[in-house]
Parts: sequence; C-alpha cells; structure tokens
Amino acid sequence: MQNGTTPPHILTVEDDESLRASVVAWLEDAGYTVSEAGDAHRALEVIQRGPPDLILLDLGIPGISGEDLLAMLNDRHPDLPVVVVSGRADIGDAIAAFRLGAWDYLTKPLPDLDMLGVTITNCLERKRLRTLLHSAEMRYQELVHHLPVLVFALDEGLNLTFINNSVRSLLGWSAHEALAVPGWFVANLHPDDAPQVRAAFTQALRSPAGAFGLEFRFMHSGGYPVPLQARFTYEPSPRPDSGMPGRIEGVLVDLTERMFIERLLGQQTRLNTLAAVTDEVAHEFRNPVFALAGFARALKRRCPEAPEADVILEEAAKLEGLIDGIHARLMPVAHPHRPCRLDEVAGFCVDMMRPIAMRRAFRLGFEAAPDLPPVVTDEDLVAQLLLALLTTAFDNGSPGGLTQIAIHPGEGGQRLTVSFPPATTHAQAEVDDVSGYARSLAVAYRLASRLGFALTTDKDDGTTSFILDVPEHPVTTPESRQ
Repeated sequence: MQNGTTPPHILTVEDDESLRASVVAWLEDAGYTVSEAGDAHRALEVIQRGPPDLILLDLGIPGISGEDLLAMLNDRHPDLPVVVVSGRADIGDAIAAFRLGAWDYLTKPLPDLDMLGVTITNCLERKRLRTLLHSAEMRYQELVHHLPVLVFALDEGLNLTFINNSVRSLLGWSAHEALAVPGWFVANLHPDDAPQVRAAFTQALRSPAGAFGLEFRFMHSGGYPVPLQARFTYEPSPRPDSGMPGRIEGVLVDLTERMFIERLLGQQTRLNTLAAVTDEVAHEFRNPVFALAGFARALKRRCPEAPEADVILEEAAKLEGLIDGIHARLMPVAHPHRPCRLDEVAGFCVDMMRPIAMRRAFRLGFEAAPDLPPVVTDEDLVAQLLLALLTTAFDNGSPGGLTQIAIHPGEGGQRLTVSFPPATTHAQAEVDDVSGYARSLAVAYRLASRLGFALTTDKDDGTTSFILDVPEHPVTTPESRQ
C-alpha cells in the first residue's frame, strides 16, 4: 500500500451479493477504500460523485450490460482502469472486453483473492506510470512551444504538421493559422529562395542520414521578408508497412539581428581597410613625388631658362594634389544619409526586440501617427539608437509593464518616445546620470549626438520616457561624417 498517502479507491460492480461482500471485505482488509454497486445505474452514481482509482466489473450485471458500461467508461474516463471479473471464460469474450477498454480480465471463480490483489496493484502502477508519462509529455510540449526558436515538422509533401508558438513572435502568424492553411510553409517562402529550399528538403527526403542546413528568407505576415537559418533532419517512418509517413523535423532561427550586426561590422571593417590602403598609397606616392619636385627645383636654380623644370614641377604639383584628394575622399568616409521613415525603422526594431521582450516578460507596444514624412538621416545608426533605448528600457523596466514606442509630429520634425515603468525608484533616479546608468543609454546619447538628434529624459506618474526629437534635416556632427 502507499505510505503516507490516501489509499486508492476501488469500486466493485457485482450483482452477486455474497461474492461482492467477500471482495469488499478482502479489499478493505488490504487497506483500500471501497465502494460497491449491484448494477450499472448504481455504479454510475458512485462515479459521478468522484471517479474511483479502479473499477472491478462483472459483465453479467442486470439492466445496462457490463459491455455497454465498459464502453461508456472507456469513452468518458479513458484513463480509469477497469478490470473485468467475469464468469465467461471464452477467449472471445476476453478479446471483446479488451477492445472495449478493459485493462485486465479475470475469470470467476477466482482461485484466490491474492491474484486479484496482484492485478489491482499492477493496474494502479500502470495508471501511475501513464499519469507520469502524460505529465512529462505535457511539460515537454509546453517547453517546445515556448522555446526562443521556431520548431517545425513537415510531412513528405512539405505540408506543415507541427509548429510551436514562437511562430507568432518570429513570423507574425499564430500556430493555429499556420497549421490550418494547406501548403502554408512553401507558399510563404520568399519567391527568390523557394527553389533552393525545396531542393534542400527534397535532398533530405532522398538522403535520410545526417543533418541539413540552409539560410533563406520567409515572408512575415506583415509582408516583409525575415532571414532565417534552418537546421533539420528527415525521420523515416518507423513502420513503413503501416502507411505511417516519415517527416522532416527542424528548427528555424531568426538571422535579422546577426545580419544587422554583420552589416555594421562589415561597414566598419571596410572603412578601416580603406583607411589603411589610403595611408599606404599616400606613403608610396608622396616620397617619390617630393624627391622629384626637389630635383626639379634644383634644376630650376641651375638652369632658370630650362622649360623641363617647370614641366616637372607642374606635374609633381598635380600628383601631390591627387594624393591629397584621395586622402580627403577616402579617409573620412561619410555615413549614407538619405530619406528614411522613422516608423519603418522603429517597426523593424520592435520586431527584432519582441522575442527578447517575451522571454523577459515585458510587453512591447508601438504606435505611429499616419502619413509621417521621411527624414534625411543614417538609417542604420537610427536603428542602433532605438535598439539601445529599448535595451535600456528592458534592463531597467518593471517585468510585466508596457514598453511603448510612439512617433508623432514634433516641432520642426518628429518626436519619438520610448516610455516604460521603471523597476525601482533608484533605477528611475539614475536616468539623468549617464555614467551610472546602463551602458546602452550612453551609446544612445552618443548616437543621438552623431545624428544631430536631441535625446532627453522625462519622469512622470511612475513612467520613465526617453524623448528623441528628430529634425526633418538633422545637422550632423563632424564625428558622424567619419
């Protein structure tokens, strides 16, 4: 019996009163809590008050037959163990009982009640293991659905058979919407990437061994492409003769942030390389040009009337001017300033940060006034600035609170506000002290200065706001042109 726990509740359904009484007495002596019924109606009344842990059922009860009651119990309570104790010893009756949902089948008269005790113990243990297995499956399913990566499965026709809830934050679709649309996965591939994706999955179907990977673009429900990295394998059918199909299983990872960072790093690398090449070119050309010019001046002093000296000096001046021009144009490579829409940049940043917000239990909102005109600025630096402000809000905000981005017309341009409820009054007080605040806020102030934006903070009614005033034509600092 189970130590320190409530004893299992057994219901015995038997129309033979003397046999039922002996079984009840034996079960109570064994430590079980026992209920009894002489027919199906009484049994259903007991079950309605609270299902027992196990039922002993005689098939030959009056009224509703034991078979009908067994089928009814299997339909309403499939996890409730039912042990048939019947005087029918025919193998056909036992097979029929198992098909109706019986967990075990004993024939009367029982040689001894110890056999009944072993059967009850085994069935209760099976029920316990089933419960543990179901609980583990539910925990596993819950874990899979809340992973920060998208988990998917496709059948051999590339139709979606499973997708976790991360599809909402990553691609803007709910799992239900994705599964309800036939051919959803293939239909939403970026048209330019669809052939290579189909080819990769076809190769996986033909070569089951090993893992596969590729990068491609998938269309977000908002209409823009999302760069993804896929890692997947093909799982063949465990029983091909049963018609059970195989399937492709894998994960999708959002590459937006990585590609954004790589683009910025690549730009900086190109600038550094260009600067090094410029220095080398200037060094290699300037010395011989200076030497040639010196020789021409010496020749001019000795032979003032020689026209060759003037020609050499004139060409040397041209070469030196060319070197200065190269140095001036290549070293201070300007950031690309072009018209861009703040609401589109902010929407990109919100989509990038939404998975992080979900993992850290923050709510993220975004609103923008309609028909906002573009501003002339560096789109990449603006995105870095907004990401730094959102990071600061997440680092110092109250979990569960709403971090809101709003863009509206401002005086001489547009005003972008990032507001959030701070976690503590201490964190709120530090907003004015950049040196003591999060490093991301210091980055935001520096980027705002480079872009010619005005970044201020405001505290009102328990809300901290970062206010970014963006002129229609920002005046950039010298640093921003480097």
